[in-house]
Amino acid sequence: LVHVLQPNCFFTRWYPDVVKHKEVVITKGHFGAVHILCETIVMEAMDQECPNTITLSSCPSADQDKSGIFRAVHEYSHVQHVAKAPKGAEMSPKSTQQFMKVSATYRLTLMGISKDLDANAEVMDPTGAGDSFLAGYLASLHDSLEDTLFSWDADKLQNQDSKTKSRLQFAAWVAGRKLGGVGARTALPTRQDVIDRLGHNPLHIQENVSRLVGNFDLDAISQKPQIL
Repeated sequence: LVHVLQPNCFFTRWYPDVVKHKEVVITKGHFGAVHILCETIVMEAMDQECPNTITLSSCPSADQDKSGIFRAVHEYSHVQHVAKAPKGAEMSPKSTQQFMKVSATYRLTLMGISKDLDANAEVMDPTGAGDSFLAGYLASLHDSLEDTLFSWDADKLQNQDSKTKSRLQFAAWVAGRKLGGVGARTALPTRQDVIDRLGHNPLHIQENVSRLVGNFDLDAISQKPQIL
């Protein structure tokens, strides 16, 4: 699982000012998908370089089921060149190295694949499955006064983890439906398909997709520190 953090780690290293609260969604085929949110970035001066490590741990405050919500802490050293003026005023400043320890904390929400066997008894064509997943996720972000199908701010979905989980489940369901047809678009569900299969409001959709989408495959995950 550690390698899915690589895009976030890249942005943290080179663009620390913009990566905080940045969200990344990565699909992992038959394993499922991962939503990554950068929560905090802390920098402190150090006398020496620290090892480049990523540590994974489960989130005790998250939903107490097997949906898979983890916290990852990435620690590494960043070298800064600091100008230091010598004693002689007429001499040019000299550059010296200073190590900065960077600790970035990420929240990972893992979700499995669709198990909606009635709608997808056989995989016909995987073309566009990843795009379908992302399309479903983006559609679930849509909320307006005219269309409240995905108004995840209902009373029972106030928790951000619950909303992220529901969006990932809906995206997995959309991708699963797509697998049941030939081509990239023929089996994509319409808005009416969503209403007929999942319900006409966020609470019904959340309840139904939680039944129709499995958990991420955690068998290969190690929670020990990983040296990159």
